[in-house]
Parts: sequence; C-alpha cells; structure tokens
Amino acid sequence: MSLKGYRVRLHDEPRAEFKFTLRFDCLADNKQRAIAQTEKAYPGCNVLDVTPISKVKDRYCIFSPSEDALDSCGFWSNYEGWACVERAATFSAAERLRLTLPLSTGSDAIWCLFNSRVIIQGNPYQI
Repeated sequence: MSLKGYRVRLHDEPRAEFKFTLRFDCLADNKQRAIAQTEKAYPGCNVLDVTPISKVKDRYCIFSPSEDALDSCGFWSNYEGWACVERAATFSAAERLRLTLPLSTGSDAIWCLFNSRVIIQGNPYQI
C-alpha cells in the first residue's frame, strides 16, 4: 500500500456564526481515507475539499522558540543547523508530511508557514 499526501480543508464547527477554514494534512491511500482521518480528528466537521499535497503551493520553515531564546537563531537551516531567519530552509507541503522535525533545546520545534508575518514570544518575524 502506497500512502499519498492530502490536504483537507474543513469547517470545524459548521453551525458556528463565524466559520474558520482549517487545513488538515495527512497521509492516506485515497481521498476517502483522508476524509475519514479528518472526520476522526474533527468529529462533526464539514469537509470542503480534498487536494493532493503535490498540488499545494505553500512553503514552510521550522522554528524553535528555545533555540531563538538562546541566540536569536531559532530557524532551521539544512546547512548550518539553527540559524537566523535569513538562512531558514524552506520545505514544500509534501516534505513537511514526510520529514521529522530536528531536535531542539526545548523539544519545541514547529512548522511555520513561510512568507508570512508571525509573532513568536512577542517578537515579530517576517518569514
């Protein structure tokens, strides 16, 4: 069985007055199983659509608040390890599903959407 990556867009609380569209990335052998995983993770959700992860254009980087607190080098570089934001490696949505996060001092490494403005521990970053 060969697993493929899928992105499922959904509304977590379909009856809520304000609806937020969530994205759930998963590995499954077909779209129906991707939907089943989504419904198990978000019971009662309303699935909007399912897209093969290979068609998703988002880019991601890896950030660690604990590494950043040490020396302002909280972004992962494939060449330097933990580095400043300008040297951050970027990854596709498919790579994000396939790869594991690197070790960090606080075991707190996370995936961040690249090319966005984020506030981490009160500090703004344009990544």
